[in-house]
Amino acid sequence: MHSGKLLLNMLAFELLLTGGMTARAQQTLASVGATSCQVVHTVPSEGDRLFQVGDYKNANKHYADALATNTNGRTAFTGLVRSLLAMNLPNDALATAASYTTEHPNDATAEAMMAAIHLRLGEVDDATAHVNHAVNLDKCNPWAHYEASLLLKLSGYFARAKTQMDTAHRLLPDEPSIAVAWQRMQVKDSAGCSMTTATEHTVLSMIPMDDVQSMRMSGADRMALKMIVDRATAEQAQHGSTATPPVQLQDRPFNAMGLRMQIQGKHAMLEVDTGASGITLTRTIAGTLGLKPLAATHMEGVGGEHAASGYWAHVSEITIGDVTFKNCTVEVISDDSRVRVDGLIGADIFREKLVTLDFPAHELQLDPLPLQPGSMATGAMDRYIAPEMQDWKDFYRAGHLIIVPTKIGDTPMKLFMMDSGAEVNAINPTSARLVSKMNVSDRGIKGISGTNNQVYRAKEVTLTFAGLQQTVENIMSFDTNGLSDNAGVEISGFIGFPALRHVVLKLDYRDNLMRVEYRPKTQ
Repeated sequence: MHSGKLLLNMLAFELLLTGGMTARAQQTLASVGATSCQVVHTVPSEGDRLFQVGDYKNANKHYADALATNTNGRTAFTGLVRSLLAMNLPNDALATAASYTTEHPNDATAEAMMAAIHLRLGEVDDATAHVNHAVNLDKCNPWAHYEASLLLKLSGYFARAKTQMDTAHRLLPDEPSIAVAWQRMQVKDSAGCSMTTATEHTVLSMIPMDDVQSMRMSGADRMALKMIVDRATAEQAQHGSTATPPVQLQDRPFNAMGLRMQIQGKHAMLEVDTGASGITLTRTIAGTLGLKPLAATHMEGVGGEHAASGYWAHVSEITIGDVTFKNCTVEVISDDSRVRVDGLIGADIFREKLVTLDFPAHELQLDPLPLQPGSMATGAMDRYIAPEMQDWKDFYRAGHLIIVPTKIGDTPMKLFMMDSGAEVNAINPTSARLVSKMNVSDRGIKGISGTNNQVYRAKEVTLTFAGLQQTVENIMSFDTNGLSDNAGVEISGFIGFPALRHVVLKLDYRDNLMRVEYRPKTQ
């Protein structure tokens, strides 16, 4: 999708895959052209059971033993590759698939697994080529449809992705992983709130937060901030304006942006975080609001410890300027020290709008998205590139994660996460070693998953993304496997707030489009 090659490949694949399908065929079996596909019923193996409960190591052993004895060989091979990927061993999976392909040339399942491996490695064009090859070899292969669905969804073709997953599920209805993925696609993608705005064009003021303020506000700090904001608001009102000006807390460089809001009538400030989803609140403010746990949850992110525990809760109303959210499901984190101020607000909560994060001007703007052809239809829809957005840049999206094709030096394209909530830019050691010397860092990284002290620094790395280029000295480097697991593709690093503080970032979550404009700091 990032390149013309990928987009053409995906479209060509989709035409190849769905050509000639009839309504009757979709109800009973998958049909492509004149080829009828047999629905295969299977009994999950012990390896499948272990895989589903997350015991990938023992599942891998069962699959390896079955493959060695040629017991249901193709199924065992599929399980073996997928368990290796689940264990973060993509290179071992690649070697396994290459060996199997040598023994079984022109095998559609082997090609589908090669697609899975290259997708996990972040090599999307290669993954697409293998899926296309798999379909050419066998249009009835369920794993080809499954992998095609993942690629299409990542690229913003949600309707086509659902069609492919429906087909995979019809062809192999008893396969647990396909069944789970199919069930998830029946649920509407949502950030957990119903949003309304009083005007079509909305401007919200973002508050810069410096290193000290952003970690934790004392009661005195909060009162001082409230007095500054209330005074500024009153002065604006005297001049006939309802807009609230941005508030610069201190003159020192800041590493995050916050939004003031009212949650069920109480003041709060949350950090604007494109790496987060929906609303995450601290235990302290949740207690102040009297929120009651609905269900336990855990939150994973940057850090070297363990996932943060917490719970889901219901919030009846949140107001930010003229934006109102009703009936929100929010996450509450048990350890307040793992987030800044009162919590996080993911930019995806505004996904029904065209989101502009104007960091130099300290403003968040919301505008209507371009009218999409067939927008009155219900259900999943494919991305649409409006005429006025032809020069915008594509991005991949895994849930709320914005994944940007990024060049580091002269190496092949990598995938980075765009994360305005990250106080540093970062790269994983494997990628960093391709372009720079490494040194042990004297500073750890702190995030939702605690503190990671196994951190290095790369001397100098040049990042090129969305038409911009930035050279970063002493860039932080640490293991990003956790992020990659969540995204389903290799995340080689993230573009944090230091790379974004002087840009205007426009985001179209519906169509996987962005525009990044460099703007020097306003005075």
